[in-house]
Amino acid sequence: MKLNSTEQEDNLHKIKNDFIDYWRKPSFKYNNIGQAMVPPAQTTWFEERLGELGVPKDIYIDDVYNVEERESTVVDPATTIFVGCTNGPGRPVKYNDHTEERRVVCTTHTHRLMSVRSGYLSPSQRPATHLRFVWYCRCSWASMNTLMFPLLILDYIRTLEETYKNSTDITLNVIEAGTTAEGRPLTYIKLTNQTQTVNKGIIIIEAGINPRQWITIPSSLNIVNKLINNNDTRYLNDFEWIVIPVLNPDGYEYTHTNAMVPPAQTTWFEERLVELGVPKDIYIDDVYKYLLLREETSLDMSRNGDNNTFTFNDYYRYSQLRLWMKSRSTRSNLGAICPGVNINRNFNIDWLNSDSSSSPCSHLYGGIGAFSEVESRIVQSLFEEYGNRIRAYISLQNNGGFISYPWQYERAASGLFAQHHILGMKMIAAMEDSYELDIASVAYGDRASGTSTDYMRSRGVLYTFNIDVVPRGQDGVIVPREEIQTIADDVWRAVSVVAENLIQL
Repeated sequence: MKLNSTEQEDNLHKIKNDFIDYWRKPSFKYNNIGQAMVPPAQTTWFEERLGELGVPKDIYIDDVYNVEERESTVVDPATTIFVGCTNGPGRPVKYNDHTEERRVVCTTHTHRLMSVRSGYLSPSQRPATHLRFVWYCRCSWASMNTLMFPLLILDYIRTLEETYKNSTDITLNVIEAGTTAEGRPLTYIKLTNQTQTVNKGIIIIEAGINPRQWITIPSSLNIVNKLINNNDTRYLNDFEWIVIPVLNPDGYEYTHTNAMVPPAQTTWFEERLVELGVPKDIYIDDVYKYLLLREETSLDMSRNGDNNTFTFNDYYRYSQLRLWMKSRSTRSNLGAICPGVNINRNFNIDWLNSDSSSSPCSHLYGGIGAFSEVESRIVQSLFEEYGNRIRAYISLQNNGGFISYPWQYERAASGLFAQHHILGMKMIAAMEDSYELDIASVAYGDRASGTSTDYMRSRGVLYTFNIDVVPRGQDGVIVPREEIQTIADDVWRAVSVVAENLIQL
């Protein structure tokens, strides 16, 4: 979608539909082309509305499933993604790149659709790459620079904590601040050095609030890595850093760990699991019937011709596993069939008024009330604990090449417009990729209520920014693996500028 006027932009955002998923909203000011994923049952309606507004459109991706499979597949079988692991005892294992790593023992994991549990696999037992949820080989920073699961992230940061527990220089603690609806720990990293132990300013980095934005997680952990290994010790001398690597671990896990098998492949897949000694359970026997009950959409069964078949690609689209945007809580009256809350719509700032939904089946569902979710309450508790010591709050996202600042809930800037804009310009100047800078509501082309950065700014935090990394790959949501380090380093450059500016105040 490409806009030709500000009037079109204003009118487009008046079209509210819980099933239109904007990957990137169009902007007339910045000449940005918008991208929206539209379910088949809503395509005609959406195209008619665009026609009424005179907004031209093109089909950018006709089959989202195929693009996801192509761009999220890990090429090297030795680093194929595993559902979750902890380091266990045993002999070292040599891998394809001749590095020596610890043996990996895999935990029992319950999955939706098909539940798969796996133990240790020797290299000769490893399956082909397309069974990529069965193996993961590393629990080190090298492996964090890829796509990973919450248990691996927890293992990595616990390893960091153990590594530095007796350090006379760096203080690194992993804080377990709560438990998610599905029982996963909500953790964050506190990092500083021992030059001064009290009343340091605090910089908070938040990642993984939107679970489908995988790139934010390695970007946040790269910040930790840079702080630990940076020769410039001022960042740790002057600040205590709080890094939340995955604010929404349930949702993030959900985007990774579901195996959906089309009928024609069921026998083959089950035979391969038996050969590997991997037990499985059928979690949902008929995804089509399941989706009909969810009320997320009405399925158009006629679009595939006279046989009315519903393809595997359609199954995938409607379940939206990889593109999930919410948590997995079930507190609403439809929680059993439409779980989850959009955590970045759950903060107590203009709650549920803009770009939010009261429908539990919407990807923009704001919850049963502000701070109804443990994930948003963790951020609230950080402010209550540290108050005016918090000097900056930075939310890492993946919406399309912007650095933005409050407000997002209204088309106006907060009281520190000039300070935010000047600092934002410095952040962009330090980055290698090309970014735009604006007030959040203008940058995104629409207002949004209940966001984390607006909340923190409303409580008096000096600087709050959203860093939305530039689009990579065909769709802008799924980042090709080879781009991860480049993006993460660019994010670090922007964050380090914020720290530099605060040091000079």
